[in-house]
Amino acid sequence: MIDFYNALDGPNWNNSNNWLSDQPVSNWNGVGVSDDRVNRIDLRRNNLKGIIPPSFSTLDKLTMVDLSENNITGIPDLSAMIDMIILNLGNNMLSEFPVGISNMTRLNNLLLIDNQITGQIPDALSSLTQLKRVSFGNNPLSGQVPDMKGWTMLEQLYISNSDLSGDLSDVLPASGSMTNLNAENCLLTGSIPSSAFLKGSDVIIIFTNNDIEDITRLDELMIRRLWARDNRLDFANLLPFLENVEDFRYDKQKPILAPETRNVIPGGNITLVSDIDGAGTSYQWYKNDEIIEGATAVDWVINNADESDIGNYSCSGTHPEFPGMTLTQTPTMLTVDHSTSINDIDLKVNLYPNPFTERVMISSAGIIDQAVVYSMLGQQVLTVNPGSDLFQLDLSGLPDRQYVLSILSNSVRKSHIIIKQ
Repeated sequence: MIDFYNALDGPNWNNSNNWLSDQPVSNWNGVGVSDDRVNRIDLRRNNLKGIIPPSFSTLDKLTMVDLSENNITGIPDLSAMIDMIILNLGNNMLSEFPVGISNMTRLNNLLLIDNQITGQIPDALSSLTQLKRVSFGNNPLSGQVPDMKGWTMLEQLYISNSDLSGDLSDVLPASGSMTNLNAENCLLTGSIPSSAFLKGSDVIIIFTNNDIEDITRLDELMIRRLWARDNRLDFANLLPFLENVEDFRYDKQKPILAPETRNVIPGGNITLVSDIDGAGTSYQWYKNDEIIEGATAVDWVINNADESDIGNYSCSGTHPEFPGMTLTQTPTMLTVDHSTSINDIDLKVNLYPNPFTERVMISSAGIIDQAVVYSMLGQQVLTVNPGSDLFQLDLSGLPDRQYVLSILSNSVRKSHIIIKQ
């Protein structure tokens, strides 16, 4: 304990009553003793500064440590502290997870919020089945959220303001006791399962600014606060909570994810279906950000497709229950694919190199009558008529980006994506 005092600038602590005195250690400020062994240290908000010394590791009877809201920059191996129940190191300046936490099999509270911890949450923490309160938020963490299926006693989870990613439905307990989840400003995707929460209890769920797409199962819960802004939720997800949640924040959503590309054969038909779901939704379709007149159904059908149909298609949706709110979806690039024509005639074309910097070599088993280059918005930017089975296409004057190359040979067309970089 003397090492602890000296290493952490004890003379300048806010309260160091009886430290290094002839008083029993149990009378030292913030120290608890049982059976002549230190079992509790509570020095929160006490101006501790520096690195906790290695001798701290010998305090193997500790059950509670609260050193939060100080300026601690390092901590030794804690593997011997197997009786620990509460470990609070929040609001310090730690840069990595303390070693040995996974040995604390009785641990209920693990609080590391507001540090500078980087990297992934250690997989070994998955074995801590007694955890009730976990707080890793406000750290520059990265990687996948850990496996928490064994944390069936978990009540509160804070992982906000980090770069943690993954789908919570894959890692939370199948039957849990959670009443509070704060996961705002992360990189989470997928859904949030209701099974991880305590049913019949007021629940708080905050996941603002992620990429969550499905919360429909949460309507099984009694939710007091649901903050769902800046995700990818459609009206079908939002409708169940309008009247049943006291504090529901939803009004801004990122575009709903739609397929990046769709292909159609020349002369073929294709149906684009909106990914914005919800009974009562009104739709509007767009091509290259321009309104398609009359395209106001949940789907948009293109018949007898040709190169003029190439472009980016997107859809927006509004709902009478959400006045002033418009949902959008990410654009889908439609290309006309001549690799399989309407008569299933095969045209073998080779391109190299692709990607390319200025020129691309094109060869075919037959004579190439025409090569047409389109922008990804469907605008024709170059046409050549080589009359040969091998030629070089010069695109040095075009900007670096993707293009659609349409090849005509023996009355059969085939399209390819080419990349200039």
